[in-house]
Amino acid sequence: QPYCMLIADEVRQAGRMIRMRTFRGDAEWSGKWSDESEHWTNNLRKLLSYSADADDGSFWMDYDDFCRYFNRVWMVRMADDRWTRYTVRSEWRDATAGGSTAYVSWLHNYQWRLRVPPRSKPARVFITVSVPETPTVVRLGADTDADAERGAGGGGGAATLAYTNAIGLDIFRGYSAEDKKRQRLDLGSRADLVHRTEPQFRRKIVTEVLLQPADEPYLLRPFLATPGRESEFSLIVLSDDKDDDGVPDFEFAFVDDADNWKKSWLVDAWEAATAGGPLSVAGWDIGPQYQLLIKESNTRVFLALELIDADRDGRDTAGIQSVFDAYPLVQIAVCEGKGKNVLLTAADGVKVLFGCRSREPYPDGCVLELPAHALPRSDTPYVVLPYTAERGVLHKFAVSCYANKDVDFYKANPEPCDLCPGECKSCPMVQIMRR
Repeated sequence: QPYCMLIADEVRQAGRMIRMRTFRGDAEWSGKWSDESEHWTNNLRKLLSYSADADDGSFWMDYDDFCRYFNRVWMVRMADDRWTRYTVRSEWRDATAGGSTAYVSWLHNYQWRLRVPPRSKPARVFITVSVPETPTVVRLGADTDADAERGAGGGGGAATLAYTNAIGLDIFRGYSAEDKKRQRLDLGSRADLVHRTEPQFRRKIVTEVLLQPADEPYLLRPFLATPGRESEFSLIVLSDDKDDDGVPDFEFAFVDDADNWKKSWLVDAWEAATAGGPLSVAGWDIGPQYQLLIKESNTRVFLALELIDADRDGRDTAGIQSVFDAYPLVQIAVCEGKGKNVLLTAADGVKVLFGCRSREPYPDGCVLELPAHALPRSDTPYVVLPYTAERGVLHKFAVSCYANKDVDFYKANPEPCDLCPGECKSCPMVQIMRR
């Protein structure tokens, strides 16, 4: 049962002592320095303003006894009305349940922006992430599954509470200049990860962090460790108002679409007729091709290739991947284009400008950053080629394009319709739209 520690001090004539208080009328301490202990003297009671009231819920005990009978201590901060408090209620659902940064799908998770203005004092912030999960009672050392399922009412070992979701929190440095209001899309260097609370199987995690003033914001990214795990959650950001003036010492906001990258997300698959394999083997040009039109100078682009619905063979069942070899190796290349909706062919040759591959550092895909000066503005679209390291690998995937300026990103088709440049004339939506 829990107790509240009120005072801890070294007392003349008594040594190191601690005053405790019970909750809900629980039993008080009955050992040395309890209410009726023979160690008390009238002078000592007067010194500590303490009476032998057996029903007041408070008691004193010796420090050595405290160490003997208690094994956990939590520090509680009493946040009054002058503290700054932000409360967010959200959920990880569908694509936003991206998991930890061990997977490329982490890019889809929500992020929140926290900025400590320059020339202000550092902000000590307390961040809580919690989920409304009810734990399962599990018996340690249960002889059988049936023993474990009996929980608190069964035998076979001590009972403990088990949670199915592991909660974590990342705090990144944000980008600078015109991208400082946008979400983080790369892991960067060690210095870019300000803090990480490793995933824990608990209902709630609490993080304390001291954030230094900076022109760039910090980005908070709460997550569940496993991609595809869905849950509601709450995010609480708490900090003492240094001036007690009711004005927050830092800025806090959700990274919404208005401030974020301009995103395109295209879902496709390598089927039997399109699984051409790497550019080094004949027949690679049967694979899907996408086009990227850069309309303005200084356009910064991130391209992400992600394996999705990883359940098409026994090696990569969704949600239980434990080794990198469970995923097929995939790569993405950006090449010079030859014209709008003109497909590249092996016969004509290909000039690769940039590329990346999975397992560096993600097992389920890769992210390619193209800095502002990497792709000059051009009336001819660049060609983006996602492919597998081996020919004939069948898998569903998604290609995402994030850009700081307007771009056109679409699947190349040599016979586009007049309504959707990237779609085939056989698309059933054409007839519907014309009607």
